[in-house]
Amino acid sequence: MTVINKALGNTTSIESTIVTVERNLAGQGRNLGQLKLIYEKITTQDKKNVDEPTVTVERAYFGTMTVEIADVAERSYSITDPTTGEVSEIEGWKIIAGIKAIGDATYSENS
Repeated sequence: MTVINKALGNTTSIESTIVTVERNLAGQGRNLGQLKLIYEKITTQDKKNVDEPTVTVERAYFGTMTVEIADVAERSYSITDPTTGEVSEIEGWKIIAGIKAIGDATYSENS
């Protein structure tokens, strides 16, 4: 999430809400294909205390970006644990392998 505005008790951010993986199966393990990231501009009311639910005031399509799977696999990314706030680095190939593992497990469990 990238916060772009905080005003009048609201926070507006840009978030990638949908990610699709378009693998090129001819790649034979070479990480061919693209990730398509769909971004939305989301405005939420600021919480007065932590226990309050998040209220979405506005949600609108912002844009679509694509990135080559091979480019993702070659980089490292900072990730933040949502419960502890701890930041760590993860290699991109692990993210791609994790997405593939999720797809394989989901299919196995539901077919």
